[in-house]
Amino acid sequence: MATLLLFTAVSSIYAQQAIVITAYRAKKVPVIDGVISEGEWDDALQIKETVTKAIVAFKHDGQYLYVLAVFEDTSPSPKDYFGLEFDADGDQAHMGSEEVPDYALIVSPSYGSNHGKEVILPGAAKPILYESLGFRSNVTAKMEYHDKAYVVELARPLAMDARGMLELKIGQPVGIGFAVGEFGKGIEHRATDMTSYVLVLVSEQFEGKASQIFDFYGIVSEYAPYSWYVAVAAVLAHLVRRKAWKTAQHSETIVVERHVAAARIAHWVRVTALTVMIVTGYSIFMKQPVFGALSRDIHIWFAFAILLADLPLHIYSMVRKGEYKHLLKLSRDDIYVTMTIVKNFLGLTKEYPSHAVYDTHSNDYFMGRKYCSLQKPLVWFYFIAIVILGMTGFAMAYPSLFTWVFILLGGGLNLRALHLLFFYLFTAVFFAHIYLSLIPENWNRLRAIVKGTCKVPVVSLN
Repeated sequence: MATLLLFTAVSSIYAQQAIVITAYRAKKVPVIDGVISEGEWDDALQIKETVTKAIVAFKHDGQYLYVLAVFEDTSPSPKDYFGLEFDADGDQAHMGSEEVPDYALIVSPSYGSNHGKEVILPGAAKPILYESLGFRSNVTAKMEYHDKAYVVELARPLAMDARGMLELKIGQPVGIGFAVGEFGKGIEHRATDMTSYVLVLVSEQFEGKASQIFDFYGIVSEYAPYSWYVAVAAVLAHLVRRKAWKTAQHSETIVVERHVAAARIAHWVRVTALTVMIVTGYSIFMKQPVFGALSRDIHIWFAFAILLADLPLHIYSMVRKGEYKHLLKLSRDDIYVTMTIVKNFLGLTKEYPSHAVYDTHSNDYFMGRKYCSLQKPLVWFYFIAIVILGMTGFAMAYPSLFTWVFILLGGGLNLRALHLLFFYLFTAVFFAHIYLSLIPENWNRLRAIVKGTCKVPVVSLN
């Protein structure tokens, strides 16, 4: 009951943004040697941290906090490190600032016999060791390599550190973040933000088995890339069946304005911005930023291009030209057309419904079919995806301004997972869309997004 009440208090303090990691009272004090002895960590709740891919566990004995971290590394280096950052000032900002730096523990074999150091993180500047400031570090740690994985063990007093930055107390939550990487590799490391996890010390002992949190981020990072394979398979299948995708022939054509200037400008702003954002975003995710340290800034600049140029122009063109009646309104005819297209694709019928055919009597597209019925859900998907990608992306870039997003999604880890999921889905659809735009059957409509006008078949109903 005490633990339940404590979790309730933590949820109210951190607005339900973070996953609570509990440090139970130790039954057995671990030996800090970088080796997991039998039963040494059975009295601690072990979880898999999904960004750093580390198994982590915390416990305490009333005087010291003990931490275990195990993570794989196929190319070990003396410069490898494990970092544990504490949100000492409670601002939920990564690395703090020069005025109010954050407190962290860094463990690395490069530090000598004692692999652990206390540091301050003054914003974008490099971590500053306590020793360089004239303070004694009271952390004991070892980081040893066994069977293609590092084992990190550390002990840190619960009492206030030498600089008076952090005191750990029973029942007092503190935000934490994890990082693994190699010194000298800049941003090429795996690190969580300061909104994903909260550490809470409790007086109870752990009773149970080690468990893992629901690995939404891990599931997304493992399975979402298959959406690209699905897109490639669909493109290859279309190449095989492309000859069947032909509408009825019409002898008469007419030149009409298909896209107003605002729509064309919005389209090419969107194409340019999304291409740059896909390249920079994926390179950042792969820890190989294509433009180095500028990759993140460029990614954000082009996000603003979509927000401030593409979306307003797109909405304006839809209202001015009445596009919403073609794209946003779904009808029974759309169901019939979609089913017929699918049957045609599967070779079950030779019929292929006409679309983009002009009716001179109503001076509009025949049955409102300016676009293929499959494009309507695509437009809805684009809109939803851009909103979600924008919302989660700006929240990661400016967390203090988008606290409500973290609350809505249940923490920074879920936010990252959702951003990654829609990145994969969006890029899969985006590349398939490019393919369909470039096939000869659609060249006429492709020219329209450049010139504005194109020739369309005419059906006259008198």
